[in-house]
Amino acid sequence: MTKPPAPLHELSITRPIDAAPESVYRVETERLCEWWPPYTTPVVELDLRPGGRGRTVTQGPEPSDGPE
Repeated sequence: MTKPPAPLHELSITRPIDAAPESVYRVETERLCEWWPPYTTPVVELDLRPGGRGRTVTQGPEPSDGPE
Protein backbone atom coordinates (compact mmCIF):
# COMPACT_ATOMS: atom_id res chain seq x y z
CA MET A 1 0.00 0.00 0.00
CA THR A 2 1.39 3.40 -0.93
CA LYS A 3 0.99 6.55 1.13
CA PRO A 4 -0.74 9.55 -0.42
CA PRO A 5 1.46 12.59 -1.04
CA ALA A 6 1.83 14.98 1.89
CA PRO A 7 -0.09 18.26 1.69
CA LEU A 8 1.84 21.27 0.45
CA HIS A 9 4.04 22.82 3.17
CA GLU A 10 3.83 19.86 5.53
CA LEU A 11 7.02 18.46 7.02
CA SER A 12 7.19 14.86 8.13
CA ILE A 13 10.29 13.28 9.66
CA THR A 14 10.42 9.60 10.62
CA ARG A 15 13.23 8.10 12.66
CA PRO A 16 13.13 5.37 15.33
CA ILE A 17 14.41 6.78 18.62
CA ASP A 18 14.90 4.67 21.74
CA ALA A 19 13.42 7.18 24.19
CA ALA A 20 10.12 8.04 25.81
CA PRO A 21 7.82 10.09 23.54
CA GLU A 22 7.70 12.87 26.17
CA SER A 23 11.49 13.22 26.10
CA VAL A 24 11.62 13.31 22.30
CA TYR A 25 8.89 15.97 22.18
CA ARG A 26 10.66 18.11 24.81
CA VAL A 27 14.00 17.98 22.96
CA GLU A 28 12.33 18.71 19.62
CA THR A 29 10.39 21.70 20.93
CA GLU A 30 12.63 23.16 23.65
CA ARG A 31 16.16 22.45 22.35
CA LEU A 32 15.74 22.87 18.59
CA CYS A 33 18.51 25.48 18.53
CA GLU A 34 21.06 22.73 19.37
CA TRP A 35 20.37 20.58 16.29
CA TRP A 36 22.76 22.12 13.74
CA PRO A 37 26.31 22.46 15.10
CA PRO A 38 28.56 24.21 14.17
CA TYR A 39 25.71 26.54 13.16
CA THR A 40 23.93 28.73 15.68
CA THR A 41 20.18 29.24 15.61
CA PRO A 42 19.39 32.74 16.90
CA VAL A 43 15.71 32.53 15.86
CA VAL A 44 13.43 29.61 16.72
CA GLU A 45 9.72 30.35 16.51
CA LEU A 46 7.30 27.44 16.85
CA ASP A 47 3.52 27.47 16.85
CA LEU A 48 2.84 23.99 18.23
CA ARG A 49 -0.89 24.06 17.58
CA PRO A 50 -2.29 21.82 14.83
CA GLY A 51 -1.66 23.61 11.54
CA GLY A 52 0.85 25.93 13.22
CA ARG A 53 4.00 27.24 11.57
CA GLY A 54 7.65 27.13 12.47
CA ARG A 55 10.54 29.43 11.64
CA THR A 56 14.24 28.97 12.28
CA VAL A 57 17.18 31.10 11.24
CA THR A 58 20.63 29.53 11.29
CA GLN A 59 24.04 31.18 11.05
CA GLY A 60 27.20 29.40 9.96
CA PRO A 61 30.57 29.75 11.64
CA GLU A 62 31.81 32.04 8.85
CA PRO A 63 30.22 35.47 8.19
CA SER A 64 28.08 35.54 5.09
CA ASP A 65 25.74 37.89 3.27
CA GLY A 66 23.69 35.00 1.93
CA PRO A 67 23.92 32.22 -0.64
CA GLU A 68 26.61 32.48 -3.27
